[in-house]
Amino acid sequence: MDYERVRTQFDNLAETYSKVTSNQHAFFDSNTRYLQAYKVAVAKQLVPDPATVLLIR
Repeated sequence: MDYERVRTQFDNLAETYSKVTSNQHAFFDSNTRYLQAYKVAVAKQLVPDPATVLLIR
């Protein structure tokens, strides 16, 4: 696996994540903060240590 390519793609997506999700969920409700907070809460339950999500070798 090309870890540098994955890292670059992840960083690029992270920069625009809020804008993209706001646009995608605007159909349901213009205030998407609750949905984003919910996703963060679920992610923290699934992966308590975020340093283990993307391990660079």
